Amino acid sequence: FIGSIAGGVFRSSDNGTNWTQVNNGLSNLNILSITVKDSMVIVGTDGGEGIYKSINRGNNWIATNSGLKNKQIPCLSVHNSKVYAGTYGRGLFYSDDNGNNWKSLNIGLTYNDVGSLFINGGTLLVGSDGGVFRTTDNGLYWSSVNTGLSSVDINSFVLSKSGIFAGSY
Repeated sequence: FIGSIAGGVFRSSDNGTNWTQVNNGLSNLNILSITVKDSMVIVGTDGGEGIYKSINRGNNWIATNSGLKNKQIPCLSVHNSKVYAGTYGRGLFYSDDNGNNWKSLNIGLTYNDVGSLFINGGTLLVGSDGGVFRTTDNGLYWSSVNTGLSSVDINSFVLSKSGIFAGSY
């Protein structure tokens, strides 16, 4: 699966050689993020439409936004039984019921433009317009961890054998 701006969601059944557009039920085709939880595909959109999920390989999509305070979703991630959604302006949310209901995870998260997520074991990192925030208690409390960063507008993370890398604007 890939998400595109203005084109919606595309699916490949042959490792990316050919793509088919699968947008039935999407009212917003500006896809900012995409993730998979078990057999469910979840996408985050731009423009205030929020999150959609598909349980049939993208053939049909349903909106699933109960509890979200902002519906611009630049990042999604799955860890264990939870789905995490970063929003612009309202911080981080999670769902423990396959995206049906969303709950805020913002205690101590002082910057609410969440542009990236990183989960490794019991550590969750959030990249925001105010730097990196870390939690080791499933998002109950956050601490700022920006020592050594020359830019604190973080938009990506990656893990390698050398450690965790943070990308910024």
